[in-house]
Amino acid sequence: MEDIIQYQEYIIQPNTQDLKHLIQLASKHSFDLIPVDSKTYKLKTRALVGFIHLSNTKLYFKPKIPFTSLFYMITRTNSIKRVNVLKHLPAWLSTKDGDPLALVKIFIHIIEDFIEHGIRKQYKFIEEDLSSPIGTILIQKNITKLPWELNTIWCEYDDFTLDVFPNQIIRYTVDIIRRSLRDSQNKNLMNKVEKRLTGVTLLKSINVEDIDKINLTKSLDEYRPVLSFCRFILSNLTIDEVTGKNMFSSFLINMNTLYESFVFSTIKSEFIEFQIVKEKLKITGSMNERGKFIVYEPDIVVRENGIKEITSNINSENNVSNSNLIFVGDAKYKYLDTSKDELSIQKDFFQVLSYALFMKANKGIIFYPQNKLEDHDPILFKFSQYGIDIIILSLPLGGFSWNELDYKIKESMKELKSILSTE
Repeated sequence: MEDIIQYQEYIIQPNTQDLKHLIQLASKHSFDLIPVDSKTYKLKTRALVGFIHLSNTKLYFKPKIPFTSLFYMITRTNSIKRVNVLKHLPAWLSTKDGDPLALVKIFIHIIEDFIEHGIRKQYKFIEEDLSSPIGTILIQKNITKLPWELNTIWCEYDDFTLDVFPNQIIRYTVDIIRRSLRDSQNKNLMNKVEKRLTGVTLLKSINVEDIDKINLTKSLDEYRPVLSFCRFILSNLTIDEVTGKNMFSSFLINMNTLYESFVFSTIKSEFIEFQIVKEKLKITGSMNERGKFIVYEPDIVVRENGIKEITSNINSENNVSNSNLIFVGDAKYKYLDTSKDELSIQKDFFQVLSYALFMKANKGIIFYPQNKLEDHDPILFKFSQYGIDIIILSLPLGGFSWNELDYKIKESMKELKSILSTE
């Protein structure tokens, strides 16, 4: 019988194998694993959402925002078609109050829907040593053959096949999801999905970087959402196997990273008249004739479209002009308590203020998630002596429906544009 733990911080007594797995995960996902005594550890997950399956224990980590809002963020950030998510979301939310394991299960159905509509064949160049030549004979490879290999001929030919890299990515993702699940119902579903991919090679490994390198033709545009989803799964799913048997698996989403990506993609889609980029700012100094520097990297830099005046390396004494810069922004996955007059955001505030000062921006914005149904007006701090405004904006991610989230996010962006247009 497995124990199920559903807290963000708890005390556990892992066996040797479990402890080894947890240490590996802690180094990858940056959660705290603190020794209490020789057998006991305190585990703090901070901003992680998902699950860890150990040998006899399931650890579930729920988000601070509603699950509908979590999927809304994932969908907008990863270009997944909303209709595919909304089709399966109600049934998921009705089970166990949004079991984090269902994060993976709902993705199973999205892939199943995609495969049901038919995966595409493509032409693929194949090099093969054949007994009967077809296509183009590879002269260079054939003249280097040894005498006992001369009964076959190296050829290159086109094959119209399902066994192409986009389909191999889907097959690999399906397989790794199947191996991460322990319940027979969903394993059977994954086995059915895999049968529909017969003829597609199961690769030993695929990296996220491999997916990023794919150049899809216009005829394969329908692959973009599902490959984006596969990329998301492979970035967050981890499996360790011991002597051929699946012992440990985890699916952990870093909410800090997801929220930063969500804010960036939201600004990019709503501020289409501007250039939305990420930039690194290197500020140099010296100590005893040795160069020293500080690197700033705001989450969002918004510039006038078509103008590329990017400051990447400045001296702290230089007077740099950045007149085309609309605002710099940073996304913080934490909740801002506006019920008190004093806001406890000094670190975040001065971080964005320093971005604005060194990048010569007139406005800096801090984006916080809003986890309540009531609306929060933006908070404006004006620094007339520097010509800088700092804006605190809470994005509505409370208990709203999908359509309400769409509407309220758009309204927040309209309000932001109105503030930015005010001199």
